Amino acid sequence: MTGFISSVSEFASTISRFSDHSTLYRGVSKSEYALIPSIGRENFKLLNTLPESTLQKFEKDLILLFQANSYQHLRHNNLPLLELLAFGQHHGLKTRLLDWTKSALAALFFAVEKNPNDNGKVFLFKSRSHKYLNSDSVCEIKDLADINQNSMFIPLNSTPRINVQQGLFMVFDKPNEPYENDKITYIEIHHKDKPKIQKEFYLLGINNYTLFPDIDGITKFLNWEKYNN
Repeated sequence: MTGFISSVSEFASTISRFSDHSTLYRGVSKSEYALIPSIGRENFKLLNTLPESTLQKFEKDLILLFQANSYQHLRHNNLPLLELLAFGQHHGLKTRLLDWTKSALAALFFAVEKNPNDNGKVFLFKSRSHKYLNSDSVCEIKDLADINQNSMFIPLNSTPRINVQQGLFMVFDKPNEPYENDKITYIEIHHKDKPKIQKEFYLLGINNYTLFPDIDGITKFLNWEKYNN
């Protein structure tokens, strides 16, 4: 842990001492949140007690249902498995993907955006030696059983949100086990400082609309702006 910060400028000063060009960031609005993908979290806790084969069957069924029901919304219907998961993750599907970003400010924004009574946290991961999947490797993964280690990838079929947020994903080999690595540290934000940092972001022109360039982002931004001004 690198300590608590109480402003955007203090955050920038802190990460400048700990980051390098390979550093990735992840912001969470509750400091107790672990690095675990959505399908392995508390609301899917029952899955954690299942054998690996049963968990994979559950995931496969979920993916097939998503693929069938979202057919009309997909740009094309032959997305590789990981690209399909990224598309689903973007729209709220429970997957074995975990979001990271190359933007420290985007991570801090997500750390202070919600849960006003809980401390936030920004993870810093020096990913220089971590495995990254290239486009060929992504296309070679046809089945969940083909995933044999945690790896990073940048989806080719990126949405405007992913592009703006400089997002990428970690795909988990075992989605019910939190990720741990000695190259990861974190910065905390006390809950009392969240409103102040949100106001600083507002003055800097960083908000839900700039990070979510769609109708959802507009409505979130307008609700926040009218309530806080």
